[in-house]
Amino acid sequence: MIFCSKCFSESEIQAKINDLHNVGDCPVCGSKNVPLYDTSINNSLDGIFDSLIYIYSTKADLPSGIPDSDLHPISYIFKNDWSIFAGLSEDKVLDIIKAISPNMYSTVPELFDQPVGIAEKYDSDYLLKHSILKTGTWHDFVDGIKHKNRFHTQSINLELLSNYCRLIAEDIPISSKRYYRGRIANSSKGFSPSEMGAPPPSFATAGRANSDGISRLYLTYDRETTFHEIRAAEFDYITIGTFKQLVPLKIVNLSRISRISPLSEDTEYITELAINKDNLSLINEEMAKTMRRGDSPLDYLPTQYICDFVMSLEDESGKKAFDGISYKSAMNDKGNNLAIFNPNHFKCTFSRTYEITRLKYTKKPCK
Repeated sequence: MIFCSKCFSESEIQAKINDLHNVGDCPVCGSKNVPLYDTSINNSLDGIFDSLIYIYSTKADLPSGIPDSDLHPISYIFKNDWSIFAGLSEDKVLDIIKAISPNMYSTVPELFDQPVGIAEKYDSDYLLKHSILKTGTWHDFVDGIKHKNRFHTQSINLELLSNYCRLIAEDIPISSKRYYRGRIANSSKGFSPSEMGAPPPSFATAGRANSDGISRLYLTYDRETTFHEIRAAEFDYITIGTFKQLVPLKIVNLSRISRISPLSEDTEYITELAINKDNLSLINEEMAKTMRRGDSPLDYLPTQYICDFVMSLEDESGKKAFDGISYKSAMNDKGNNLAIFNPNHFKCTFSRTYEITRLKYTKKPCK
């Protein structure tokens, strides 16, 4: 079978195909003049999926009582649960998996032909040690921290969460890149650059990444996202501050969760990752969750807890391991936000005030 590097979004696979220097037109995705891989003559990808496939079992080998809705074909899982393939249909995904893992297919064809799941997902003893949320769910954690034990919850495996924070960490060197923060102003005069920093602790109100009285700097990567994040209304005056980075940063980038590669020979690592991937994605979703007018400040508590924990982590030298958290914007699909623990790591160099002259509302029926 012949396919190309553009059939994949997994960088390790792309690199292996690019290294072959065999260029042509791809019969699978239709890309022209791209690096090709031919399973009849190339073998660098042989068995690269075997360990990942191995963690799954058919219904016959799973604990009884598992709902069919929890089981999916291996092609669906590779396409939707892992960032391995780039926009291919499930049929084409399955063809490539079979071509790359022929020995696995001949030995256990049922894993390719029947819906599968992960047995450890239903093993309470395994979850207690290997799941970030132990044997509970995100809802259990949220309910517990809001209504039962706010400061000493035992429902999260903090050591495991720490490991994943380090896995999705990202270094941001000092560069010419600019960041943005918005404030709603009382008049067209707006705010000066010196007034665009994080609020002092005495004025800091609860946010996604900070409790009352804790000052953290919220930034966006692009100016347009800022207007969405502060929920600018028609005829509001909005001051947008432009910030430059003063020191190198290491942040926990929750948007990188989907990029954690499952390609490993360590099936224990892959199994643990598969179970926690959804948990980590829920943290990212919760960070980006839109707060409505009627919501309680208690709804911020789960992400405040996560952010405080990330801030508490130290590196091997005893220094703060991370400078902040990056997460997607719920208000702008293409935007991402930064919550910076130390506001002094940035400086506002310029500000400009805008008047919102028109808004476009989109809507959908609730039922």
